[in-house]
Amino acid sequence: MHIVAFTSRHSADDAQIATVTPAQTGGKLAAGTYYYLSTIVTTHGESSGINEKIVTVSAPNNSVQLTFNVNKQDGFKRRIYRGRQPGIYDGYFETSLNSNATFRDNGGAFTGLRSSPTTGVDDTSMIELDANYAVLVTPSWNTTYWVTGKATTGFIINFGTPAPANGGTIDYFIVR
Repeated sequence: MHIVAFTSRHSADDAQIATVTPAQTGGKLAAGTYYYLSTIVTTHGESSGINEKIVTVSAPNNSVQLTFNVNKQDGFKRRIYRGRQPGIYDGYFETSLNSNATFRDNGGAFTGLRSSPTTGVDDTSMIELDANYAVLVTPSWNTTYWVTGKATTGFIINFGTPAPANGGTIDYFIVR
């Protein structure tokens, strides 16, 4: 059995960086001014970002610490964009799934090289209007399956043969 829960709404307000401060130790960031913006990413899309934060780094504080507003842990990641000019970002760091933890930018490699979206899917919710949908499932192992417990917030996939010891994967597609 595998429970699939849909992500609730996350917006630019949810993505905001709460604080940004030069860190006291370590890091490879060059001295200067840095601009940060955060977005929320779910399987439904990426939110826009608001309230860019600015911080000046100088030796020996060659890293930056960022804190965030707390979000419901329901399948989101954060993208933290960094640039040297207002509104222009060189790349982003992506946090682990459902992380509300403090992030430290030590000047390491970006996760991705692009600027933040100027507009986003400011409603990243996967919540369905009703449970009147079909689910197509493709497991990575030979098994039968059936879907139960369809709701606006997710569904359950049951398997005739358990997933292999190496984990197995599933892909699913919702059709209305």
